[in-house]
This record gives sequence, structure tokens and C-alpha cells, in this order.
Amino acid sequence: MVLASQMARPGTTRSNMYARGGARRNRLIAIVVGAAVLALAAWWFWPRSSGAGDRTGSAAPESGAGLAGAGGPQPGTGGLNAGLAGGSLSLDNRQARRDAERPIESPLLPAGESANFEPIESPSTDVASSAGNGGGAAPLTMGESPAKQVPEPKSAPAQEPAREPAPSPQPAPPIRSSFGEINAEVAALLERADREINAGRFVEGRATLNAALQHPRVDVAAEQVRTRLAELNATMVFGKTVVKGDPFAATHVIKTGDRLVFLAREHAVDHRFLARINGMANPDQIRLGQSLKVINGPFHVEIDKSDFRLDVYLGDAQSSSRTYVRSFFVGLGELGSTPTGLFRVKSNGKLENPAWTNPRTGEHFKSGDPNNPIGKYWIGLEGVDERTRLLDGYGLHGTIEPKSIGREMSMGCVRLYDDDIALLYAMLAPEKSTVLIRD
Repeated sequence: MVLASQMARPGTTRSNMYARGGARRNRLIAIVVGAAVLALAAWWFWPRSSGAGDRTGSAAPESGAGLAGAGGPQPGTGGLNAGLAGGSLSLDNRQARRDAERPIESPLLPAGESANFEPIESPSTDVASSAGNGGGAAPLTMGESPAKQVPEPKSAPAQEPAREPAPSPQPAPPIRSSFGEINAEVAALLERADREINAGRFVEGRATLNAALQHPRVDVAAEQVRTRLAELNATMVFGKTVVKGDPFAATHVIKTGDRLVFLAREHAVDHRFLARINGMANPDQIRLGQSLKVINGPFHVEIDKSDFRLDVYLGDAQSSSRTYVRSFFVGLGELGSTPTGLFRVKSNGKLENPAWTNPRTGEHFKSGDPNNPIGKYWIGLEGVDERTRLLDGYGLHGTIEPKSIGREMSMGCVRLYDDDIALLYAMLAPEKSTVLIRD
């Protein structure tokens, strides 16, 4: 028998069923919401690269294992995809959104590696401009203005550069020496001489260089021209070679009755010079049929007091067609006492190891005395024009004071280094060679 208190009230059983069903539904909703919160937290706190909004590390696809260190579900919990199965945000949708929001960056790098960046432009050699953007510009030449810089757009569509017409030929810049700009006509002569010498036409090249040296506007190029002429004459005058067509050099075949002294006199040079250029140790030893190089002299000298320079020429001393041979540095008389004007080498005026008496002190030096201020060689001069005709006692000689070369320290004579006076002594011919001294 059922008591009245034990009898079910109408609707009670159904209410309990609804209550139990609601509890299960609430637990399911809580699980789904919790999983969604965990997934959102995992996505939010996922490591990103600095300033790029993209993660670093390996490029493996996202999975539960890939998120093990990011607070995601551990293995065996169904994985991230299982946790989001009932949520509104799927992995595919989130990845698509992240790909859409990701800025365009350089390719991802493997973990632990960094990119090596190369400069777009080569570094500039202009130190002053290196502080600017882009590495600076090329250094400027004096007198030029810097080119206006036009900034390039950060990103420009790739396109073929416009083709500009070829520029018209521009005149070559003027040649410069270490002292300044060379006259255009002189520069043209130098270029012509180069072509002739490179083609093996040495006589023509020397004549062209000589014309450049005689040019009234040679100015700053004079030293360069003299150097190049001296280089040619090292072979054409001082060497054994006879260049075809050279008006100052010839070959002589020794015949019966020839003597080197006579041969030298015939060509207005010193026999010692012929022995020197032919490599003869003994000028008296020649043989029949021997071929010797001879120079058609005489040699002439011009001294420039302002430059302390002695120039040697071949050909007519007073003509512009004379040919430069080489130069020597000299010392001059104190207080400008070296006279100017035209002289010539005296007959019997060339002496080796001369005795000399100092006209100021009366001190006498015997021949061969190493303390003789005159040195080993003396070339006596005599005046031949109105200013020099009455002058006597002047000459060219060596010195025991090398420091006096390039200075005014003598009593009026012209001093040369020992090796230079030895060569000049062998070149000048008595009564034939002239010496012009000018300020």
C-alpha cells in the first residue's frame, strides 16, 4: 500500500528529467567555451617575430605538437583541432585571417640564423659624403658643381629603362702637368710625338718634341719635354745605335790613315766623346774595317741662370731648328757675378787636373791636388760678343763642394757635379762649341 506522501506529485518526474538534461547541457557548453578560451589564448600568446607580427622558428605546419610550449593541449587530449570542433573559430579561418593581416616581409629564416644584408650601392670613396644616405657621391673635381640628386621612389614598377640617344663626341680634356694646364698646341705636339715614337719613327718623334720645346707657350710643359728628349738621346746620341735618317749620327768605317783624333775634328766633336759612345777603352786602338758611330757636331751650351740649368744642343746654336740633347744642374757666382753673354770654348782651353791659384788669397793648388776647388776638369771660355769680349778667366769646371750646385757660391765661374763635367768635357770642341749665358 502506497502512502500518500510517497506518491509522486504531478510533473515532478518530468521536472527532474529536465533538470538533469540542463546540467549536462551546461557542462557541454562550459567545455566548449573553455576550449575556445584556451584556443584563443594560445593564438594570442603565440610567439611573433619583432615588428612583423609573424612567428619565428621552424616552418612546420601548426599542430598540437607544434604548440606544446605555447600552452596548447598536451598530446592525448585530442589536439587543438578537436578542442575547436564545436567553436566558431577554426584553424583554417584563423590562418587565413593571419595570412591576410601579415605584412610583406623577407623570407623566414631557420631558427638561430640571421640574414646577411649587402649594400645596394658600392661604398663611396668620398669620406666627406659618406655620412649621407646612400653611401655618398663621387668626389668632385675643382671647379665643378655637385650634380643635383633626385630621390628614387621606394618601390617602382619594373620597366625597361628608356633608351637615350648616344651623346655627341666631346673634345678631350686638356693635358695637365704637375705645374698646371698645358697649352693646346703644345699638347697636340706631344700626342703627335707619342704616335711617331710608338711607330718606331724616332727621328720624326724627336723633331716634334723639339718643336714643342721651342714653342713660345711651352711654359709648364718644358721640363716634361726635356725629359722625354733626353730619354731618346740616351740612345740616339750617347748609345752605339745609329738610327736611320738621323742627321746628327752616322756610321764610319775605318780605313787606312784614319785616326780617332782626325775623325773627331772632322765632325767637330772631341775624340774622347767618340771613344765613349763606341765603348772604346783606348781611343788609339782602332783597326781597318771597324765600324764606328760618329756624331755630327759641334755641341753648344745655353745656361739659364734663373733655373741653375745648363742645356746642351746640336745644330746651329742661334737657330730655332737646333736639337736639344740633355741638361745639367749648375752652381753660379755669388751675388750674381756670373756674366751673361756669348762665349766659346778657348783653343787649348780644356785641361785635366789643372793647377790653380786663388786670386783673392793667393793660395796655390798643384795639379791633382784633391783639395783644389776647381776639381778635375776645366773648360776655359773666351768672350765673343760686345758684353763678353774683354772678359777673361771664366770657365766651366767641377767642384769639391757638391752642395754649391744650385746655389750662387763661386767667384763667377759655372760649377758642375764631377760626373757631369767629365761628360761635358768630352762633348765640347775647342773653337767650335759656344756657351750662351742668360739671366
